[in-house]
Formats: sequence, C-alpha cells, structure tokens
Amino acid sequence: MKVCSKKAETWQFDVLDQSPLYYIARNSIGQALALSKEEYVPVPEWRDFTAENDGVQASQLLSIKGDEYRLTRKEVDVLQKNHTYMAYILERKVQP
Repeated sequence: MKVCSKKAETWQFDVLDQSPLYYIARNSIGQALALSKEEYVPVPEWRDFTAENDGVQASQLLSIKGDEYRLTRKEVDVLQKNHTYMAYILERKVQP
C-alpha cells in the first residue's frame, strides 16, 4: 500500500506497517518514517481488468462507473524494437 499527503499528492510512500494513529512508511531512499493518519491517506491502486471484460462490457463500465474504471493506453509486445504496438487496458480502482 502507498500513502500520500492530503495537502500535496506528489510524494508517495510505501507503507511497511501501521498503528491506529500512524503509518510506518519508507521514503524513496529507504528511510523509515512515521506518518500521521490525519495528514496522510491511502493512494488507490489501479489493477488490469481487461481479460475479464469484452469491449461492450468495458464501455458499459466506463459509462456507468467512470470514477471506478479507466482506460489507459500502454505499449505492448516490445520484442520487435522497430515497431511500437499500443493497446488499451481497462483498469479498476482498488482501495487498499
């Protein structure tokens, strides 16, 4: 799980453990930090759900639950370096 500040969401920290009042987290250089749960919130994770839905189901999910699902464009099949192949990936927001 990752957390970020409520004020500035640019910095994210990996959570190692948590107590009722604090997240014990690691910063980008590996230092352990105690972050107040009043000031930091969990960052939602996005997971690939493409294989579980066809095109019709994906369009319905995006139109009905647009805040929970998103469509991203990613490079795939990079074995051939002289061509770039792109694919649309259906992702779902998963709360930690």
